[in-house]
Amino acid sequence: RYGQNAAYFNADGGKKIDDLGCGWWYNWGVEPVNEYISGEFVPMIWGDEFVTDDNLAYVRQGRESGEFTHLLTFNEPDLPGDDGLSANMTVDEAIALWPRLEEVGIPLSSPAVSYYSPTEGNEWLDEFMERADDEDLRVDFIAVHLYQSFYSEGVVDELMETLNALYEKYRLPVWLTEFGAIDIIARDSHASEVSRDCTEENAIKYARQAMRRMEQCGFVERYAWFVDNFTQKGGTRPWEAPYTALYDDDDTITGVGEAYAGESSVTALELQTKTLAEAKAGERYRCELKISGGTGNYTVSATSLPAGLELKDGALTGTPERADYYNVYLTIRDSAGQSMTHRYILHVAE
Repeated sequence: RYGQNAAYFNADGGKKIDDLGCGWWYNWGVEPVNEYISGEFVPMIWGDEFVTDDNLAYVRQGRESGEFTHLLTFNEPDLPGDDGLSANMTVDEAIALWPRLEEVGIPLSSPAVSYYSPTEGNEWLDEFMERADDEDLRVDFIAVHLYQSFYSEGVVDELMETLNALYEKYRLPVWLTEFGAIDIIARDSHASEVSRDCTEENAIKYARQAMRRMEQCGFVERYAWFVDNFTQKGGTRPWEAPYTALYDDDDTITGVGEAYAGESSVTALELQTKTLAEAKAGERYRCELKISGGTGNYTVSATSLPAGLELKDGALTGTPERADYYNVYLTIRDSAGQSMTHRYILHVAE
């Protein structure tokens, strides 16, 4: 679940991401620009103009080869403007394009909205999910961006409260695809300098605590730290603060980068089995589940299995009775209490 969502586009970029211990990454695009990064790349259809035959065929080919396991969709469609930072789409536009994304046959994120409130939700996302449910459209996991005043008291509790509210509403795995040490107070007040408590020490504390809490949370499948080097590179956005950067101008790891890498060195639970082999109704089926990481022994449970299948001796086995697409939820827990839940789409053919 470790990841960072902004690639370094220089020759050392891949090594940097690998050194940080990132298990996955994305760059808001369809293709992995830095092909030498060992972590899993997740493609994204950024906006409506990227829903093209070529892009969808490319993702489909990656799915068939096993290179791609998920697809992120529509970056911050709930934000207005033509600044190139948000997709700026209506719910109607997203819904109209959704069947084309479904046809790729890969687990789809919800559009990655810019925020979520535990009390008020997000009007754009709530309307989209209601429409998707009414029209029987498939959404496999929720993607969301959350930025907070990282130096405020109780901020990590607020982060987890928000993620929990999102999960309780939709009962789908959550990917926090952007979070980081952004000075929200200075940004919202259009200040020319960062707030007093916007310090590297507080950024390090926030990164460590947030990652640890999310690692202990079964429904948070993945998260990605927003890497912003604008302030180091002579940018004009001081409210971003320099503490999102994991490397400085001299390509030296920052204090926040060390914290991120340190938490990434914790061996997280991981399912090596990314997809389930296709089954056939009325025929014997067996798919072994490979697990890594964690501490001690594992306990594994499965829910929503097709009739005729069971989880036994580390494998899904049996004879499925009926052809259909099934959402199968697999939960793993280790001896230290760390847990994770993963949702598979199992196709049982005729």
